[in-house]
Amino acid sequence: MDDSVRLDIVRRALSRSRRLKASDFEFSLPKPSYMHTTLTRMAETFPDRELTLIIGGDNWEHFDKWYRAADIIARFPIAVYPRAGSETDTSSLPPTVTCYDVPLLNISSTQIRQLIAEGRSIAGLVPKSVESLIVSRYGETLSNTKAR
Repeated sequence: MDDSVRLDIVRRALSRSRRLKASDFEFSLPKPSYMHTTLTRMAETFPDRELTLIIGGDNWEHFDKWYRAADIIARFPIAVYPRAGSETDTSSLPPTVTCYDVPLLNISSTQIRQLIAEGRSIAGLVPKSVESLIVSRYGETLSNTKAR
Protein backbone atom coordinates (compact mmCIF):
# COMPACT_ATOMS: atom_id res chain seq x y z
CA MET A 1 0.00 0.00 0.00
CA ASP A 2 1.29 3.44 -0.91
CA ASP A 3 2.81 5.47 1.96
CA SER A 4 0.40 8.36 1.41
CA VAL A 5 -2.61 6.02 1.73
CA ARG A 6 -1.20 4.50 4.92
CA LEU A 7 -0.65 8.00 6.31
CA ASP A 8 -4.22 8.99 5.46
CA ILE A 9 -5.51 5.87 7.25
CA VAL A 10 -3.46 6.68 10.37
CA ARG A 11 -4.57 10.33 10.31
CA ARG A 12 -8.20 9.26 10.13
CA ALA A 13 -7.73 6.71 12.90
CA LEU A 14 -6.20 9.37 15.18
CA SER A 15 -8.50 12.24 14.21
CA ARG A 16 -10.34 12.23 17.54
CA SER A 17 -7.21 12.03 19.67
CA ARG A 18 -5.83 15.22 21.15
CA ARG A 19 -2.61 13.51 22.29
CA LEU A 20 -1.61 11.48 19.23
CA LYS A 21 -0.68 12.77 15.80
CA ALA A 22 0.30 10.99 12.60
CA SER A 23 3.61 12.00 11.09
CA ASP A 24 5.15 11.75 7.64
CA PHE A 25 8.64 12.36 9.09
CA GLU A 26 9.92 9.01 7.88
CA PHE A 27 8.95 9.71 4.25
CA SER A 28 12.01 11.94 3.79
CA LEU A 29 14.47 9.42 5.20
CA PRO A 30 16.54 7.06 3.05
CA LYS A 31 15.16 3.63 2.25
CA PRO A 32 15.23 1.06 3.62
CA SER A 33 13.76 2.67 6.66
CA TYR A 34 15.21 1.49 9.97
CA MET A 35 13.63 2.43 13.30
CA HIS A 36 17.05 3.36 14.69
CA THR A 37 17.51 5.93 11.90
CA THR A 38 14.00 7.31 12.34
CA LEU A 39 14.32 7.70 16.12
CA THR A 40 17.81 9.21 15.88
CA ARG A 41 16.74 11.75 13.27
CA MET A 42 13.59 12.62 15.20
CA ALA A 43 15.61 13.14 18.39
CA GLU A 44 17.93 15.49 16.48
CA THR A 45 15.03 17.39 14.91
CA PHE A 46 12.93 17.60 18.08
CA PRO A 47 15.44 17.78 20.95
CA ASP A 48 12.80 19.09 23.37
CA ARG A 49 10.59 15.99 22.95
CA GLU A 50 10.77 12.64 24.67
CA LEU A 51 10.32 9.89 22.11
CA THR A 52 8.90 6.53 23.14
CA LEU A 53 8.78 3.57 20.78
CA ILE A 54 5.52 1.63 21.10
CA ILE A 55 5.61 -1.93 19.77
CA GLY A 56 3.59 -5.10 20.14
CA GLY A 57 4.76 -8.05 22.18
CA ASP A 58 5.17 -10.00 18.94
CA ASN A 59 7.73 -7.42 17.78
CA TRP A 60 9.51 -7.43 21.13
CA GLU A 61 10.08 -11.20 20.80
CA HIS A 62 12.29 -10.49 17.77
CA PHE A 63 13.60 -7.07 18.76
CA ASP A 64 17.15 -8.35 19.18
CA LYS A 65 17.24 -8.86 15.38
CA TRP A 66 16.33 -5.22 14.63
CA TYR A 67 18.99 -2.95 13.17
CA ARG A 68 20.98 -1.45 16.09
CA ALA A 69 18.53 -2.81 18.65
CA ALA A 70 20.93 -2.29 21.57
CA ASP A 71 21.34 1.39 20.64
CA ILE A 72 17.57 1.87 20.55
CA ILE A 73 17.21 0.24 23.97
CA ALA A 74 19.99 2.41 25.39
CA ARG A 75 18.63 5.72 24.05
CA PHE A 76 14.84 5.48 23.97
CA PRO A 77 12.04 4.24 26.22
CA ILE A 78 10.14 1.32 24.71
CA ALA A 79 6.52 0.51 25.55
CA VAL A 80 5.50 -3.07 24.81
CA TYR A 81 1.80 -3.75 24.22
CA PRO A 82 0.65 -7.33 24.81
CA ARG A 83 -0.39 -9.35 21.76
CA ALA A 84 -2.26 -12.65 21.55
CA GLY A 85 0.17 -15.55 21.33
CA SER A 86 3.14 -13.54 22.59
CA GLU A 87 4.64 -13.88 26.03
CA THR A 88 6.95 -11.20 27.39
CA ASP A 89 9.24 -12.15 30.27
CA THR A 90 8.94 -8.96 32.31
CA SER A 91 11.57 -10.10 34.82
CA SER A 92 14.35 -9.74 32.25
CA LEU A 93 13.39 -6.47 30.58
CA PRO A 94 16.01 -3.72 30.28
CA PRO A 95 15.26 -0.64 32.43
CA THR A 96 14.13 1.38 29.39
CA VAL A 97 11.51 -1.22 28.40
CA THR A 98 8.06 -1.43 29.99
CA CYS A 99 5.49 -4.10 29.24
CA TYR A 100 2.04 -2.72 29.99
CA ASP A 101 -0.68 -4.75 31.65
CA VAL A 102 -3.64 -3.47 29.64
CA PRO A 103 -6.71 -5.11 28.14
CA LEU A 104 -5.85 -7.08 25.02
CA LEU A 105 -7.46 -5.92 21.78
CA ASN A 106 -7.39 -9.01 19.63
CA ILE A 107 -7.30 -7.16 16.30
CA SER A 108 -4.43 -7.36 13.85
CA SER A 109 -3.60 -5.64 10.58
CA THR A 110 -3.18 -9.12 9.07
CA GLN A 111 -6.77 -9.97 10.03
CA ILE A 112 -8.07 -6.69 8.59
CA ARG A 113 -6.16 -7.17 5.31
CA GLN A 114 -7.53 -10.72 5.03
CA LEU A 115 -11.12 -9.56 5.55
CA ILE A 116 -10.65 -6.87 2.88
CA ALA A 117 -9.19 -9.43 0.46
CA GLU A 118 -12.20 -11.67 1.08
CA GLY A 119 -14.63 -8.77 0.55
CA ARG A 120 -15.86 -9.02 4.14
CA SER A 121 -16.76 -6.23 6.52
CA ILE A 122 -14.20 -4.57 8.77
CA ALA A 123 -16.88 -2.67 10.70
CA GLY A 124 -16.04 -2.43 14.39
CA LEU A 125 -12.38 -3.31 13.80
CA VAL A 126 -11.34 0.16 12.59
CA PRO A 127 -12.81 3.64 13.09
CA LYS A 128 -15.71 4.47 10.74
CA SER A 129 -13.60 7.10 8.95
CA VAL A 130 -10.98 4.44 8.15
CA GLU A 131 -13.62 1.95 7.09
CA SER A 132 -15.18 4.48 4.69
CA LEU A 133 -11.77 5.26 3.15
CA ILE A 134 -10.99 1.58 2.63
CA VAL A 135 -14.47 0.86 1.26
CA SER A 136 -14.13 3.75 -1.21
CA ARG A 137 -10.70 2.47 -2.36
CA TYR A 138 -11.32 -1.28 -2.31
CA GLY A 139 -14.97 -1.74 -3.11
CA GLU A 140 -18.50 -1.16 -2.02
CA THR A 141 -18.85 -4.87 -1.20
CA LEU A 142 -17.12 -4.35 2.13
CA SER A 143 -19.86 -2.05 3.43
CA ASN A 144 -22.59 -4.47 2.42
CA THR A 145 -21.21 -7.62 4.02
CA LYS A 146 -21.29 -8.75 7.61
CA ALA A 147 -18.22 -9.59 9.67
CA ARG A 148 -18.21 -13.29 10.55
